[in-house]
Amino acid sequence: MGSNVAPPYAISYMSSFENDFVYTHPLFQTHLRIWRRFIDDIFCIWDGPIESLFWFDQHLNIWPELKFYIQHDMERISFLDTLVCKQHNGVLAIDLFSKPTDRNSLLHFRSCHPPAMKKAIPKSQFQRVSMIVSDESTKIRRLNEMQDKFHTRGYPTATLAMARQGGTSMRANDSGKRIRFVSTYHPFSNLVQSIIRRHWNLLHKSYPAISEFKFTIPPMFPQG
Repeated sequence: MGSNVAPPYAISYMSSFENDFVYTHPLFQTHLRIWRRFIDDIFCIWDGPIESLFWFDQHLNIWPELKFYIQHDMERISFLDTLVCKQHNGVLAIDLFSKPTDRNSLLHFRSCHPPAMKKAIPKSQFQRVSMIVSDESTKIRRLNEMQDKFHTRGYPTATLAMARQGGTSMRANDSGKRIRFVSTYHPFSNLVQSIIRRHWNLLHKSYPAISEFKFTIPPMFPQG
């Protein structure tokens, strides 16, 4: 891959392929209950004989441009960083998934990265656990495991406590009222932020057609 345009190109190609050869197939229309794709990884729930799933897989692989590899299970299946399990009552439970060979490669606290990044990473990881794991007791266990991972990478207890509180609360009251300012870190980033804050009123009034400027309050900036 390597190129910035590769993921959008792959997404567009797969979307066109699905419209032409997937959604219209009789087996898909008969047995498919859920079909979700992230770029080229697909999660689906198939309601039918296992042989029909293999026939559908053969149909997908008659085109030489793509190669589909199927992984199936009656009880649990991994998809990206999630593990989907079917419970006794038929309800699906979601847990985190990591390969046995995965190592703790979280950014070390002593690295020379912006302080805001080292505050944001634990919060985002705690938020990730809270959003993915469906069972409450399992969620607490996974949050503790994540906190231990950050401890081994040198993160202070107080920093993790604040990040965990902010990540697990997942307050969304700001999401619809403010936009987030995202940019490449630079030593003058704080100066850019102060300029935008000082002149936001001018941007808001001068460019009403630009949707990002419709908010009356300035964007949210990373705290560094």
